[in-house]
Amino acid sequence: SSREVAALLDRPKLSVTYSLPPEGPDTQPPNPPSGLTLDGKTETTVSLSWQSCTSPPCDNVGVTGYLVYRDTVLVGSPTTPSYVDSGLTPATTYDYEVSSVDAATNESSGNPTLVVTTDSPPPVPTILVNDVAMSLQSNKKWRFARAEVAIVDGNVQPVAGATVSGSWSGLTNSSQDLVTGADGRATFNSGQVRKSAVGNFDFAVTDVTSPGHAYDPAANVESGDCIDTAGTDCSGGPGDPPDPDPVVTMHASTLVMTAIPNRKHWRGQAALLIIDADTLAPIAGATVTGAWTFETPGGSSSALGSTSAVTGSDGIAYVRSPKERANAGDMFNFSLVGVTLANGVFESTGPVAGTAFVPGS
Repeated sequence: SSREVAALLDRPKLSVTYSLPPEGPDTQPPNPPSGLTLDGKTETTVSLSWQSCTSPPCDNVGVTGYLVYRDTVLVGSPTTPSYVDSGLTPATTYDYEVSSVDAATNESSGNPTLVVTTDSPPPVPTILVNDVAMSLQSNKKWRFARAEVAIVDGNVQPVAGATVSGSWSGLTNSSQDLVTGADGRATFNSGQVRKSAVGNFDFAVTDVTSPGHAYDPAANVESGDCIDTAGTDCSGGPGDPPDPDPVVTMHASTLVMTAIPNRKHWRGQAALLIIDADTLAPIAGATVTGAWTFETPGGSSSALGSTSAVTGSDGIAYVRSPKERANAGDMFNFSLVGVTLANGVFESTGPVAGTAFVPGS
């Protein structure tokens, strides 16, 4: 009836809207994300987040993920609105950009960017040489020097386990690498010399290494020291470099010539004493070079060349000629060519020459 029709028309109505997928391929890029934020950072990581948008109006179909760029290079493709970038360099600035992508791989434009600088590493504690204590040691025949090196940190606390490199010069020459003990000290011993030797033992720290520390040589209280054979400090003061050994003027003194047998051959030997021109003390470590000729009683002569030898602690160098087949009366003639020493100069007072005769059988 008309009354029933009217009642039906007066009832509440339900409205339903359908969203149909676009016809053809999806070419519409999604909207860019928003609210790109730095959540945290360390020396090597950066944590980012942004506002999520996964349905229209962000995209005509829907956002399926995001692309994260660092300095224009793609580094991540998360499906959630956050990303942690790792493996970065400390104290370095990076430019980040985040874009949205949909199921058809359309990518948003006009994306948010963020500039982030990673944290700087904590400062490395400094270590330095706080002291080099020198002493003279000896036994019955020999003498040597001892250097005790103290390594401390910036708070002047001992550093155990540090590797200290040191070198000796002067009367002895050597290098050593030693590790500090619990007291932060390393003890270096020089090579030995005879008690009659005169000169200086010079010691210098050349390097210090320790895990987790940085060696600062400019902060050293003392980098080296020196002690002479009388036990006297010769460095010139704490922290000063060792004084160079004084220049020694050398003279040739006594020359003794000998012919010495060598199986079926003979050699000439020149034993030459080198002394300090001022103190007349024997000089050790000087290199003596001489020229040799071989001569027969008949007058024939041949050059044998030059040979060298180093003076011992008694100041004597035993310079020997090359070996020769020789008979009684044959002669080995020696002529001094020169004498050299690192801290010395040879002063000639005239020709130094001699002859060694081969004795009769």
